[in-house]
Amino acid sequence: MPGLILKPGEYIVLVRDIDAFRAQHPLVENAYGPFAFGLSGGGERLRLMSPQDCVVDWIDYDDVEPWPLEADGLGASLAFCDYDTDNADPANWYASDKLGGTPGEGNQVCSFVLPIELSSFKGKAQGCNVQLNWTTQLEENFSHFELQRSEDGREYEVIKIIQGTGGNHTQAYQYLDLKANLKNYYRLKAIDFDDTYDFSSIIYVKTDCEEAEHNMILFPNPIAAAQSQMTVKFYTEVENTLLTISNAQGKPIRKFRIPNVKGWNTIRVDVNDLVPGTYFLSYGSHTKMISGRFVKSRL
Repeated sequence: MPGLILKPGEYIVLVRDIDAFRAQHPLVENAYGPFAFGLSGGGERLRLMSPQDCVVDWIDYDDVEPWPLEADGLGASLAFCDYDTDNADPANWYASDKLGGTPGEGNQVCSFVLPIELSSFKGKAQGCNVQLNWTTQLEENFSHFELQRSEDGREYEVIKIIQGTGGNHTQAYQYLDLKANLKNYYRLKAIDFDDTYDFSSIIYVKTDCEEAEHNMILFPNPIAAAQSQMTVKFYTEVENTLLTISNAQGKPIRKFRIPNVKGWNTIRVDVNDLVPGTYFLSYGSHTKMISGRFVKSRL
């Protein structure tokens, strides 16, 4: 490495454990190590020195606001967005859109500058569901959002497309994820009318399903007389589950089998023919039966 010269646009990666790094990033060739130092997860000062031992540049980063909190302990890395701005300003740093960052490559967070200002993006567990909220301050020539979810922070799927509202005033968006996993990583892909796009920072939300011991969730509950369907979220280790609706006395009045998958499932159950009263929806075996109580209202 002594005498190494970087040309414009080139990158190197300095690693403490070169063998561990190559095991995780086998395609990155411009990594050098081992080095007897590492970056602190709690923030510290970094200095870039010249061969004459003079300070060329320096930065004090941290893991508290206003620095991006998503880059602290969840796998995202700190990425510098615009090299023409002050690197001492936390506002010019973002959490990488990819967990683990992009070692050996340029940052991907600010590949494009969109005519949209995302001022917040938050998620909160609500039982086995996740409530997501975000706001924008500016939407000029903006098309839509892709709300993406991942269970491991690496492979994402689009779970909802939300059209932009437009304008230069505050806009609020929300989405209730009824098919959330136990552990969830979310990000927004903001797409312009000319297909230019950028990603938000990643947020992590763990639901309360583990603490709920896989209880069944029924909603709405009570069910209004004018409503014909009830949403059911349940967890099972078997496929083709048999569900049973029983009356208040425990007498089965309907049985039906659904082609579910192992894990969490969300289905809709027709309750239009049920008279007002109290009912139980159950599934399982003789050794472990899970049931949920619901009420069909008269109003």
